[in-house]
Amino acid sequence: MARLLTAHANSGACNAGIAAGAALGGLILAFGDVRGTFLAGGLLSVGACVVLLAGAHRPERENGT
Repeated sequence: MARLLTAHANSGACNAGIAAGAALGGLILAFGDVRGTFLAGGLLSVGACVVLLAGAHRPERENGT
């Protein structure tokens, strides 16, 4: 049961990310230009990589959780 809920939560987070990216791109296009969307996408990608790497280098807790 927990695996099913985790799969649904992961799918929901993916869909929310896609919707947020589309909304952000639409706002940038409305108030800026096409180059702004590439800049925003690149900055968001770098930010996501930083978060991913920071989580990978986080020390484990002593109690194993």
